[in-house]
Amino acid sequence: MLDALSNGRFQLGVGRGVSPIELGFHGLDMAEQRGRYDETLEVLLKGLSSEVLDFKGQYYAYDKVPMALRPVQRPHPPLWYGAGSPESIRWCARNGVNMVTLALGERVRQATDLYRSEWQGAPEAIPMMGVSRHIVVADSDEQAKALARPAYARWRGSMARLWDDRGAGFPMAAHLPLEWDAAEAMGHGCAGSPDTVRAFVEREAAAGGINYFVSAMAFGDLPLAAVLRSAELFAGHVMPAFAAKS
Repeated sequence: MLDALSNGRFQLGVGRGVSPIELGFHGLDMAEQRGRYDETLEVLLKGLSSEVLDFKGQYYAYDKVPMALRPVQRPHPPLWYGAGSPESIRWCARNGVNMVTLALGERVRQATDLYRSEWQGAPEAIPMMGVSRHIVVADSDEQAKALARPAYARWRGSMARLWDDRGAGFPMAAHLPLEWDAAEAMGHGCAGSPDTVRAFVEREAAAGGINYFVSAMAFGDLPLAAVLRSAELFAGHVMPAFAAKS
């Protein structure tokens, strides 16, 4: 339906998930995660690309379900996958799935190099390989950082909440610092003026070999006005620098 409403602009993100706590809410065990994910994705893609869904697997079964509302994009909308392990990167490349990663530093280049080595199509047809970073753009570095610090702290607390509530250690604690300044120093994002953010994106593209950049602009409790202003500045003063490279 979203693909129809957007006239073929919808893109679909898929992934296995990383939280045994969330799986536990549904009475599922992490040992089933891979099998259930693979089967669910098979059902989803078959349903999107067929007029009638017939399927019988280990976990799910469907008998002649009419797929009345077909996507505009055929056989299905573009897929995105949050990749981290070599196995998942290879899967993305071999299946023509766009990849986004939270990896930092040289691990980004390792991921894009691996994707390119596994890609079997024409070089100019290679899917998107991107990183996701927190971005706040304001009229000055000081204004942007003042917005980012409390918003990131709120977001980081939400990320760890299920583990904290159960007295378990947050598995991504070392990867995601508690405070914005430490996270920014690690490369998780950038808060600054348009010039500062543009330079950050340029460094990410050059070092990581990416061909796409995901800007996470609305996070934590950032005020709507600040998010809209950030997007306006990014579109008007950061993106034009990359127009000739796209």
